Amino acid sequence: MPRPRTERSLNAANLEAAQPEGFPEAFQRLVDMRNADRSRQGRHRLYARDLHEEAITELVEGIKRGDRVHFLATPVGRYVRKTIWIDGALKAEASRLAEQANVTLASLVLTAFRRFLEAHGALQDAA
Repeated sequence: MPRPRTERSLNAANLEAAQPEGFPEAFQRLVDMRNADRSRQGRHRLYARDLHEEAITELVEGIKRGDRVHFLATPVGRYVRKTIWIDGALKAEASRLAEQANVTLASLVLTAFRRFLEAHGALQDAA
């Protein structure tokens, strides 16, 4: 089901994200689990974009706190290249931090996604 157009979606920016096979499905499992959670009743429906933003935000905030981050190289094979949409201001901040760390934005996003999926126990079937 496509995401309804809102002011938030109008402020979105896209980026190419190379993800190991299984990452998109792992994010979708998390989305489905959160949407099925009865304690979320009355809140807006979540989409993969929400979790993508949450993952990147967590890494960005960690970098700003001074956390040591070991950035992952983008995969050479067995990956899915997906265009994802995130908040434009978040993309700009992530790009700035990636440049400061001398890594690509794709590497920062891959690192954020892996850390997020691992923290939520969603990598059992993902690479």
